[in-house]
Order: sequence, then structure tokens, then C-alpha cells
Amino acid sequence: MFDQALIRAEYLDNHLKTQKKPLGPLHGVPVSLKDTFKISGQDSSLGLAALAFKPSITTSPLVSILLAAGAVIYCKTNIPQTLMALDSENNLFGRTLNPFNRLLTAGGSSGGEGALVRMKGSPLGVGEFERNKSESYQNCLLMACRRHGYRWLNPYTSDV
Repeated sequence: MFDQALIRAEYLDNHLKTQKKPLGPLHGVPVSLKDTFKISGQDSSLGLAALAFKPSITTSPLVSILLAAGAVIYCKTNIPQTLMALDSENNLFGRTLNPFNRLLTAGGSSGGEGALVRMKGSPLGVGEFERNKSESYQNCLLMACRRHGYRWLNPYTSDV
């Protein structure tokens, strides 16, 4: 996945040189994704060994939106097995620890994403909350964007 991100970044550099304008508002911004998002050709295991080494043949709509906006997706982050735990631990990747206190967990569901963003390993990380699906993506993007000083336009209410 990281090699593909480098290819994407080079493509975006060339696009900027030739077109003299960015591809979109996220042109060149590295983005990390929670392992629940599907990317064609990449595993989306949900922390289950049975789903490992079975690359997705589809791409999640949000991933397509991010790519169209110029993002560079460079990694997927750890989650609890099937997302049904309060700790980001599974049999494939192990446990995600709190980056400031290894005696504590990083939390469940989006713990891997939260730990990476908190350690400034990703300028924009996308997690997902199981509340109202129509709002979940925008809320996660909003939090990550505010953390790093970006402004996010809410597509549903036009609020920032």
C-alpha cells in the first residue's frame, strides 16, 4: 500500500506541474483509513484471520471521494475484531496501545486511527462511528481536520 501511495504522490506532482493546478482540495494530503474501508486490491479484514489475504474487488465510496479530492491514501489502521470491542486488538495485528501510556489501550473501533493521528503519523485520519451512517464520515473527518488546522465543509448543512 505504501508503494502505491508513493506512485500516487508522484502522479499528483506531475499533475500539478503539467496542469498548473491541484487535482482537488486534498491534493497531496496523506490520509490514513480505518481497516473497515475497502480499497480495490487491498485487504479489508475487519481483524478476522478468515478475511486476510483476500483483497477487495471494490472501493468504498468515501475512498473514491478522497481520491477524487487529491488525497494520498498510504495506510490502513488497526481495529478490534469485527469492531465489537472496546479495545483495538485482533489476532492479525495485535493490540494498539495508547501512544502516551503503553499500560493503557488506545480505545476500541477507531483506536488504531486515533493513535496514529495523535502521534502526528497522519495529518488526516478517517475512522467511523456506528451512529447515524449519514453523519459518521463527516464527523470523523471534521475531528481530524480540526486537530490539524484544516477546515471541513459539512456537505449536509454547509457548516464548518
